[in-house]
Amino acid sequence: MRQNNTSFIVGVTGGVGSGKSTVSMILSKELPGFLIDADEISRKVSELPETKDRIRQEFSDGVFKGDELDRKKLGKVVFSDPAKRAILNGIIHPMVKKVFRERTVEHGDNEYIIYDCPLLIEADLQHDVDLTLLVYVDEDLQLERVMTRDGLGKKDALDRINSQMKLEDKIPLSDIVVYNDSDLEDLKERVKAAADEIRSAKARL
Repeated sequence: MRQNNTSFIVGVTGGVGSGKSTVSMILSKELPGFLIDADEISRKVSELPETKDRIRQEFSDGVFKGDELDRKKLGKVVFSDPAKRAILNGIIHPMVKKVFRERTVEHGDNEYIIYDCPLLIEADLQHDVDLTLLVYVDEDLQLERVMTRDGLGKKDALDRINSQMKLEDKIPLSDIVVYNDSDLEDLKERVKAAADEIRSAKARL
């Protein structure tokens, strides 16, 4: 159940390389709405001393450079091993959820809150939002974007993609789907249309 009784909360999700963050940024200006970034929260909570202690206990000193978390090394471990990924998610996700709920209360005077959250569906966080928007891209284009953006080889890029639920399986669990298979101008027009749908959904409450 959503924690905020004022703002209409839109959960924006998708896969790595789908363009989810771009859509969230456009949507936050189009509605407009306050933007909350789950990845940004995750980075911050992973730097807390107590979080690093738990990660060190579970994954050893090998994923650290001195006292600093080596995200690339940790990523290679968890993206190729579902069991270890589940352990890391068990450490990080409850803290991210707590901060998200705090921010929805803190910024509850906004008419809309946009929650940019890649694992919204996988982590069963849909009950914390009023509407779920999926940013969809086909797997070939997704793979190409991840390899180019992150400088990864095909295997590492596929490991990242396959660590998440398939986008096709998220479609029936989403209220709105935005297809990101063209250029930025086309995407902006599609997000504008999605914003109109969101306003209509809010008006029906």
